[in-house]
Amino acid sequence: MQRPNLIGDPRMPGSVEDRLNNYFNVNAFSRPAPDTFGNMPRTLPNYRSPGIRNADMAIFKNIALTEMRYFQLRLEAYNVTNTPTFATPHMTYGASNFGVIDAYAGGRGPREMQVAVKFYF
Repeated sequence: MQRPNLIGDPRMPGSVEDRLNNYFNVNAFSRPAPDTFGNMPRTLPNYRSPGIRNADMAIFKNIALTEMRYFQLRLEAYNVTNTPTFATPHMTYGASNFGVIDAYAGGRGPREMQVAVKFYF
């Protein structure tokens, strides 16, 4: 599909969570005349999809049996802050969901925790 015309500033104020249904200003784009190219560049250099914030944590405790043998208790947590990772907005100009984020990106899901015991000998 041909590129649209860029007729305004697509920036929208607010956090990603506030802009899920309107990640950028869809009124900043217009359809070019038939059989002409739009003036929008292939990419907008100052606009990116939502970022990824992730924090993992681990706690270990060694319990000695002898000098060479010991147990290790482990508590590991992934995505401790339980921060969602949003996908990119839909970018097909003219579609009903243009500028809408309606999915999560791959990678880290919700908070996960695991407990393990390791024996070193």
